[in-house]
Amino acid sequence: MEVTADLPLHRMSTELYDRMVGSGALDGIEVELLDGLLVDVSPQGESHYAVILALQELLAARLDILRIQGPLACADGWAPEPDVALAPWEDRTRHPTTAALVVEVAVTAHAEARRKLLGYAMAGVETVWVVDVPARAVDVLTQPTGTGYTATARLAGNDVLDPNVSGIEVFTVTELFGAAQLDG
Repeated sequence: MEVTADLPLHRMSTELYDRMVGSGALDGIEVELLDGLLVDVSPQGESHYAVILALQELLAARLDILRIQGPLACADGWAPEPDVALAPWEDRTRHPTTAALVVEVAVTAHAEARRKLLGYAMAGVETVWVVDVPARAVDVLTQPTGTGYTATARLAGNDVLDPNVSGIEVFTVTELFGAAQLDG
């Protein structure tokens, strides 16, 4: 039986979600909390993980704020787990509430990656990169508002990716895919 969109939904608070995670109720279930709903997360393929590892290497100069697939407490009802984030931890017992940069890697699940953008914008994440692996391109979103991002640019080839974080060098889209060994 398929659930239709016209049925009432119960939206979950971040507090309830955190309690469920802490109790083990969600162990073995691959989900994220997006807009108060538990959303299934697609498994990672080899190229998806290769890009994450490449980003880890390219952003390693700031290991103090580099987070790989860690939750971001964007707003109530939002606890996405970006593939990569540069997010200072003021209190390591709590998830960061914003980030200077968030990166989502999309191989086949482009809609999944884009579903998180509203949460990132509401959290004031300054820059989001959506890495489109099949297209060998990166969509760069900036200028967050409470309803989304007002500026978007599609970068490819020798276009420069600038994390805008002190201590991290810029690199090109080609260098990113080369580091992931996906330049062919």
